Amino acid sequence: MEEHQLVQQLRSVGLRPTVARLLLLKTLHESPGSHYVETLYRELGRHGTPLGMTSIYLALWDMHKAGLLMAVRDASHSVHYRLPSDAPPISIVCGGKVVTVSSPEIHARILFAASRAGLDLTGRDFDLHVRINRRDADCTPPAPDAT
Repeated sequence: MEEHQLVQQLRSVGLRPTVARLLLLKTLHESPGSHYVETLYRELGRHGTPLGMTSIYLALWDMHKAGLLMAVRDASHSVHYRLPSDAPPISIVCGGKVVTVSSPEIHARILFAASRAGLDLTGRDFDLHVRINRRDADCTPPAPDAT
């Protein structure tokens, strides 16, 4: 996304296009997915545009409050940020392993199931965590048949 589009995006939600906001928004558009603050900090440093952690936290929080970003808690309760999409990530925890998947079909089914249970989650941020309760659970896929 070009800089003038990023500036317009920020202004459309009432935010000043500061250097920190522009750099973070550009980084998020260039590498879609969820990003932890520490990851963004390292990424900006690698590109020669270091920002302080406080500047990053404040810019992300402002953009989240304005609706430009989604803040998602993962299974370990750490927050990561991403651009809004039709299919938010789903964390699956099994046997100490965490896998994050994003599927429009699963998301639609969750919205349908929530609706049938009397909850309207349409257009809302929500976290869904799937946890296998057995500590000895083996979540590795079975080996393919050698026949």
